[in-house]
Amino acid sequence: MKTLKKISLAILFCAGTMVSNAMVKTPNSISTEIQENIKLEKQVVTKNERVEVLFTTNQNGDVNFVMVKSDNKALKDEIEKQFSNFNFKTLKSETVHSIILNIKLI
Repeated sequence: MKTLKKISLAILFCAGTMVSNAMVKTPNSISTEIQENIKLEKQVVTKNERVEVLFTTNQNGDVNFVMVKSDNKALKDEIEKQFSNFNFKTLKSETVHSIILNIKLI
């Protein structure tokens, strides 16, 4: 049976066209990589939202499956698109991993 790992991540969005500031609740290299690379335009973030991201990686660490749980289709599509470009060599391959993003407009 595949294991499920959780990493909490809180992302704060400021006014501006492109935003990437984040407060990470669980510091580690994966959270840092997500913090530095997830970029969302303020148009896709319509309200404070908690989003769960489920993903798997192949043996090289490339994300080969990603699913975002959100009612906001634009936000879901954008996070899935960006997450599919990540590489997490330190994670066990072919295992479902879960990350919670707490997205807040400020």
